[in-house]
Amino acid sequence: MSSSRILVVDDEADIRGLLKEILSEEGYEVDVAADAGQARASRARQTPDLVLLDIWTASRCCASGRRVPRTDAPW
Repeated sequence: MSSSRILVVDDEADIRGLLKEILSEEGYEVDVAADAGQARASRARQTPDLVLLDIWTASRCCASGRRVPRTDAPW
């Protein structure tokens, strides 16, 4: 059985690195992204089982108030 894949989205490199290290040690496959563009690119390569999204990173990505088009992703 393959391990679960987690995508960590955070604009702070230290936090991304720490979460990747901890989760990898627990046996998860971890991909990281610094912003929405990188997260979408990661998702296009392989759909994660779980996304850990920093709330402040998310609010900066959507600060303009415009709607983000829905994709085929479950998140």
